[in-house]
This record gives sequence, structure tokens and C-alpha cells, in this order.
Amino acid sequence: MDDILEKAKNGDRKAQLQMGQRYSLGLSQKEDYTEAVKWYKLAAEQGEPFAQYRLGSCYWQGEGVEQDYGKALELYHKAAKNGSTEAMNVIGDCYTNGLGVNKDSNVAATWYLKSANLGDTWAQRILGICYMKGDGVDQNDFEAVRWFRKAAYSDDRRACYYLGLQYDRCRGVTQPAIVPEKWYRRLFIREREQDQFKWNEFEAVRWYRLAAESGVPEALVKMGECCFNGRGTEKNFHEAIKWFLQGADEDLPEAKYYIGICYLYGNGFKRISEFALRWFMKAAEQGFAQAQYMIGWCYETGEGVSQEYNEAAKWYRLAAEQGHSEAQFSLGDIYERCKDADKRENEILKWYHLSAEQNNEEAQYRLWQFYKFSEGLKQDDLEAYFWCQLAAKNGSRDAKNDLELFSEDYDSKQKNIALDRVNKWIEDHNQILID
Repeated sequence: MDDILEKAKNGDRKAQLQMGQRYSLGLSQKEDYTEAVKWYKLAAEQGEPFAQYRLGSCYWQGEGVEQDYGKALELYHKAAKNGSTEAMNVIGDCYTNGLGVNKDSNVAATWYLKSANLGDTWAQRILGICYMKGDGVDQNDFEAVRWFRKAAYSDDRRACYYLGLQYDRCRGVTQPAIVPEKWYRRLFIREREQDQFKWNEFEAVRWYRLAAESGVPEALVKMGECCFNGRGTEKNFHEAIKWFLQGADEDLPEAKYYIGICYLYGNGFKRISEFALRWFMKAAEQGFAQAQYMIGWCYETGEGVSQEYNEAAKWYRLAAEQGHSEAQFSLGDIYERCKDADKRENEILKWYHLSAEQNNEEAQYRLWQFYKFSEGLKQDDLEAYFWCQLAAKNGSRDAKNDLELFSEDYDSKQKNIALDRVNKWIEDHNQILID
């Protein structure tokens, strides 16, 4: 310690940096930010990049000096110019969040790229996220995977999670076909034996596992899902529960929801509906829409609780207001079955429409029935035929049967108008439907 102090006093900038760190971090010395700033300044004036970065952090936090964002950014820029990736990352974060500067995702991405190119694994992961989301750069899944892979190979376990996510979604990796993300599983449900598709799933699990074993919270849930569904690994409910319980310990609502599902259907646990509801409640209290929907379903069906439609509607509404398609349909359905349904027509239609616009075939079919068979102003044959055609395109057997049954009610012009509108809807919503 005396040797380092002696070197620092003699102007050795590395020793001065060490002295600053000892005081700011309380290493071998009592924590003293004023003393730390003194040594950081001496090293920073000699162009020591990490000292400039640490001194900038002191000004940013107001530790040992009066808080000054402008001075902090000036020091961060000096440190970055001298090659400090830590400073580059902080500048990027400032532009990402609008801290001390105007928010600018493009400038942020530029700084992350500079740091990533110098081998900073944190920046490589963040840059991967930027490419994955198209935040500050053109969206590019292949670039996202490239940066996630660099970071993952440098043992960044959160990057392992994101790399697994890209394989799981077949994005930026070799995939069996190019289709919209939300539909690729459905389209290939009968073709899961394709080697490439299975390989992507195995790769996803491999990377998820690396992340989960290091405690990355999101990866815990993903590993549980894969074990639960037998995706990329053998189906194993007990293994799934192990991961879900770890996720619940991290307070993840999705993990709590899955524990509820395991109790509800007796997957790895003894089937206890009351326990299922308890776990759904835990997740729902954190605003998890799927759990709110399941609580509504429990109250509607009397599963693990006394049947109570008003309580079901309350929980369905909470999920529906978050855009949950099944909850929107169920809320419309429960209102339609109420005694005062005739007074709720507008609300019923509202929830059916919101669900149908998310391609819920039950809601689309219900709109056909509503517009076709309701009395008064709500009856609209052409609107009805459009929703019936769309539901049929989406695979609804009832809709297909009704198209044949009521075919003579429509002339060729009306049918063509409805079909043109269906095709436009599919194009606008970027959907691939199974006829």
C-alpha cells in the first residue's frame, strides 16, 4: 500500500488511479469520495482513461464533488476518446434514456458499436438488442445474432439468453421457411420433424440452459417452458417445475402462472385447483394478463372457487384491457349471456371486434352470428359475410359450414366484395391463414 502511495505521490497515473479506487470503493482505506476525487483528478489530468471515467461518475452522482452532469459528460467523452469502453457505454445510455442530453437512439447505437468493436461484451449484447428491435439501427436479426454470439462466446450469459431467443423464434438463424414470427409455429405444427426446425429448437435450449444455470431470470422461464412442452428437449414436468420455482423465487409472474397451470392440470404436481388459483393470483397481482384471464376462467367455470360470473367478468376485463385476445372474447361472451345483454350490445361488439382484430377465430365467428341474426340496426348481411369468410379462412369449421348453408343468401357481387375485404385484412394484418 505504501509503495502505491509513494508512486502516486511521484506522479504515476496508474498508482493515482488505484488510490482513487481504494478511497471510492473502501479498499484498504475508509471510504472517502473527496479523497478519491483528488486522486482521480490527478490521474485524469495525465490522460488516464479509466480515471477520467471514474471522475465523470463522481460528478454524475455528486460523490465527493458538487453534482454536474455537463462536467460528467465532458469527462466521459475524454475517457471514450482515450479508449474507455465503460465511458462509451455510459454515453450510449445517456442518449438512450435522455440523461443530460436529448434522447437519440441513433447516437446511442453509434456509441455502443464503438464499444462493441473494442470487444466490450456488455456493448455487444446491447447492440444485439438494438438490431433485434430496430432501435437506433435498421432492424436486422442476422446482425443481432452475430453480436449476441460474440458476447455469448465471451461468457455473457444474458447474451446466451437472447441468442436462445433468436433460435427459438427462428430469427436471424437458418429457418425452415420465412413467415411472420407469430405464425411460424402454427404453420409447421405438422412438420416438426424437419431437421432444421428441430435443430433450431435444440440450439435454443442449449443457450437457454447456459443462461438459466447462471440465474438469468428470463432464461429460467424459457427453460421451464421448453421442458413443459417438450420443445428442443424431452418433455419433463418435474424438470419444468424446477425451473419455474426458481423463476418464482426471482418474482417472475410468468413463472408463477406456469406453476398454477401445473397444479391445475396435474402436471408434475397433484392436481389441486385451489393451489392453481393461488398461484394465478400471485401472477395476476403483478399485472400478468394471462394469469388474470385464467382467474376469470376459474370463476366462470367454478374451477377451484365458487362459480361467479361477475367476478369472472372483472378478471376478464383486467386482461382484456391489456389486449389479451381470449379475455376480450370471453368478456364479450359473458356479457352476451347476461340478462341485460340487449342493453350491452355496443360493449359486446366492442370486445368481439378487439378480439377478432387479433385473429381470434371464435370472435370472428361470433361477429358473423351477431351481424347476421341480430334484430334491428345491428343487422348487416355484408358485414356478417365478411367475418364468416375470415373465420372460415382461419380454420373455423362452423364458419365453413355456415358459408355453404347460407351461400344462396349472397350474390356473386356481394361475395366478391367480402372476399376482397378479407384479402385486404390479411395483407394489412400481415397474417398467413390456413384455409
